[in-house]
Amino acid sequence: MSNVLFPQGSGATRSARQHASCPPLAILRPKGRGSPSDQRMSYRSCYEFHRSAARAIDAAKVAPFRGDARAALANVRAGVDAALADRGAVERHLPYVPLAQLLSLADVARALVYAAVHGDDGDRDRLGTLLAQRHAFLRKVGWYFHGERCDAVVPPLDAPAARALDDEDESFDTGM
Repeated sequence: MSNVLFPQGSGATRSARQHASCPPLAILRPKGRGSPSDQRMSYRSCYEFHRSAARAIDAAKVAPFRGDARAALANVRAGVDAALADRGAVERHLPYVPLAQLLSLADVARALVYAAVHGDDGDRDRLGTLLAQRHAFLRKVGWYFHGERCDAVVPPLDAPAARALDDEDESFDTGM
């Protein structure tokens, strides 16, 4: 069976299959009502949790993050909420997409905001690279389900903020 998002023989297929076969680190489905990007951890907790995955990225693949981390967070939250609103459809139609990683994208973006606020350049660049790698899968999901409306549904990371962040919702601890 040919997969539209990941043509046979592409590196993305192997990577997605590898990620899909890994058990999730935590159950990421929120209980009750709520959008997929609902905050589960503080910014500092997100930073501490995702820092190890970001540091595991090969130094040659790390790109400097020059964008606005808060705008990236707003765009990720909007994209995750829109593209993963029907997780069942994503699981049925795109079984090789690393859904657990997509559901944790907002937490990776929160970790990036924390690193940017605290001036931790090396981790900021690594977290930005991790976010960009995982966001590419979210864009593919958006393209699969929304076609040419993908940019409106799943905004690029460097686009102006898709929606304003509510500071009460997005408060974070500033202590190191």
